[in-house]
Amino acid sequence: MWHPDGNIELRDRGKDIIISGGENISSIEVEQAIAAHPAVLECAVVGIPHEHWGERPKAFVNRHTRRPASAASRSSAG
Repeated sequence: MWHPDGNIELRDRGKDIIISGGENISSIEVEQAIAAHPAVLECAVVGIPHEHWGERPKAFVNRHTRRPASAASRSSAG
């Protein structure tokens, strides 16, 4: 959040559980699953509105620039 005086305030997401079609989805667990891929540098998962499901997860991912992003390169940790 930008303040009028030019300062920036960093905030965490509003909640850690995404309720989609009556199911509770942990954004932290989804982040951990995505982050287990060797091509992922960092990620964040949040809930966004969805007409049918109420909410759905959306992932924002930054990947390593020199690592392949194919499914075949996925580590066995995931």
